[in-house]
Amino acid sequence: MSNSFAHVLCTTSSATSAIGTTAEYIFNTGHGSVAYSSKTSRDITWDQSLGTFTFSKPGIYHVVLTAITSQVTSSRIQTTTFNLNDASSYATKVDAIDLDSFTTGTDRITITVPAAAGGAGTAVAIALCNDTDGSTSAGSGVIGIGTSGASAGTVAETVVDAINGYTSSGGTYNHSKANLGSGTSASGIAGVTAFLSGTTKVTLRATSKHIRAYDIRVANAAGDAAEAGFFTEDDIYTGSIFVNKDMDPVEATHQRIIAVKTGDRLQLQIKTGGDTMGVGAGTSLTITEVDSGVYASSTVTTAGSNSTTSEFNPLDTDGDGPTFASGGKIASGITFSGAAGSMTVPVAGKYLIMITNFHSAGSVTNSDIEMKLKSGSDTIYTGSSRNNSTVDPIESTIFVIESLAASAVLTLKWDIGSGTCFADVGTTFSIYRLIEGTNTNPSPRKRGQDLYASVVSKMPITATGAAVNPFDEDSYTVPAMTA
Repeated sequence: MSNSFAHVLCTTSSATSAIGTTAEYIFNTGHGSVAYSSKTSRDITWDQSLGTFTFSKPGIYHVVLTAITSQVTSSRIQTTTFNLNDASSYATKVDAIDLDSFTTGTDRITITVPAAAGGAGTAVAIALCNDTDGSTSAGSGVIGIGTSGASAGTVAETVVDAINGYTSSGGTYNHSKANLGSGTSASGIAGVTAFLSGTTKVTLRATSKHIRAYDIRVANAAGDAAEAGFFTEDDIYTGSIFVNKDMDPVEATHQRIIAVKTGDRLQLQIKTGGDTMGVGAGTSLTITEVDSGVYASSTVTTAGSNSTTSEFNPLDTDGDGPTFASGGKIASGITFSGAAGSMTVPVAGKYLIMITNFHSAGSVTNSDIEMKLKSGSDTIYTGSSRNNSTVDPIESTIFVIESLAASAVLTLKWDIGSGTCFADVGTTFSIYRLIEGTNTNPSPRKRGQDLYASVVSKMPITATGAAVNPFDEDSYTVPAMTA
């Protein structure tokens, strides 16, 4: 059976105002002027209008996102997430609405349920108004909620009943403070069921298991009562970088290995901590099936707090090291040890190794970090990245193919000249064995992972203002030999 794959490349940048503080799908062709090219196997479907990827073939996949982004007006943290949604479950958004500090006459929430998921296909609004029965704000596609003399708990209960299509009777609370309006709101909000969570929060669950239920969106048309965003099920990766508006565009790589079932859908989303941002040309997604059965991937889910200028292992979970939650780890054959911050391979072979280092400064720091990948006591990769407390976290990638002996132990080492640094959320160590050798000469489409190459620079390139090929030996100055 042939390997599954997908590759999508941004060829024209989006508008710089395309994405704000609410997470948006990265590979969505609706972001202004953005344009993409793609190559995918027939068992991975890219929905261009949504920016999602659906798998018709179960398996193990390595997902690599290279995001090139800009930031408008002010410098901000940008956060990227991977979500894997299961078509056999009901999509849910916990605490989608919080009415603890509601504002009468201001708070206006919209819920959009796609027609395929049983909804109207357009936004239905919930408006809080200063009356006793919601009639002031109710209208076509607008549910009015009367808040006069009502506590936050009563308002939340009224919202639950109204979403479920009830006002004065038949519901759970029946406060007689809602008006369902007309049109798409006349029977509540089709496609979702509301539940009270706590005393002032409302949780929403899709009524259909259709995969489009994960595209149900909650938004704030005015005010801030809603936890804006899409319905998502399994947040399998989160990583953030700081983007300085005067130093953009900025590149960061996000990656991990995932296990998918038939019908699962992958969502890659990004948002900024303030103002707006854009997705730049060169942003790409590569999904590769891992078919050797030997793999491991571990992602930092809680940052470390290391404080040393001596060489150290940033993935060692002892003491002030980071945390790897169970949902951030996957392995078969290869053993990840958090206490040692190491990966141990079971058999000899060629291995693809990718480490995305999200590093932050623990104090006022402006110094290089020397990063080393070691197999036992042997250093197999060395590189450096600048660590600055005013522009962190940033990301640096180690990506190599290495021939490893059976039981080889891989570790990562950082060494900073001054100040301190630690592994931040999103730092990921992925490794898998490549399939080597074939006895026949199959077409490239039917090959496994038996064709590969890896080139690593061992010295800095010669400084120049002209275009340069970093893999041309003539781009380097070889030091003169001395007797």
